[in-house]
Amino acid sequence: MTTKKNIKKMAFDRPATKKATCIEDEFAVDLYHLLFHFNHYTDKWHCFSRGEKREYFNGDTKEVGQGKTVTDSFIDYKIKKDEQSRNSTK
Repeated sequence: MTTKKNIKKMAFDRPATKKATCIEDEFAVDLYHLLFHFNHYTDKWHCFSRGEKREYFNGDTKEVGQGKTVTDSFIDYKIKKDEQSRNSTK
């Protein structure tokens, strides 16, 4: 049952996250050009390029990695970028 108390609790609960350094250690990339955003409606982390910030918040960007964790969203983003680069070279 959804109550005001439950909604307030959900709004202020912080999602569990991993440190970004583990992503850097695992993939050896510079994360400065990426942004991570937690969407409370879908309960997913989104990863996208810093240059596409305006498009992301307007709902226009197509290259958004999604996942239950920051790492999962980053991996999904990398997969989508790799697929795009392979398709553009064909």
